[in-house]
Amino acid sequence: YVYWHQELSHHTTSHVVTTVTHLGSSYNCHDGMDDMWAQEKRDFCCWKHRKGCPEPVVPADSYNCDAGFDKWETEWEAVQKEWCCKHRSRACQRFQCDLGLHDFATLWGPPKKVWCCKHEGKGCIAGFQWF
Repeated sequence: YVYWHQELSHHTTSHVVTTVTHLGSSYNCHDGMDDMWAQEKRDFCCWKHRKGCPEPVVPADSYNCDAGFDKWETEWEAVQKEWCCKHRSRACQRFQCDLGLHDFATLWGPPKKVWCCKHEGKGCIAGFQWF
């Protein structure tokens, strides 16, 4: 990127020249660990193969994952659930409780039965309640 400025009597002239360097395909973007690559290789592999791209910066506490946690399933929006699950391992939906619900007693294992009954009230054995 080159910039120069010229002044001639009452006229001012500015010129901008942009130089684009074509990155060749000499980089092996499937070799080694991308955090050890030179910046040029990272730029090329990110642009060409979507590898070695920088992680987006996420604010440390975009959501308060403790406030209202007792009602996260019903009161939190999907984006908050996803963020808290990914960044704080909270509000993670471990099972898809609608899959196999028609025959949960034989299709589901004990962990899914307990989780779905406790968190979604699905697949509970008759007369059983979580307190």
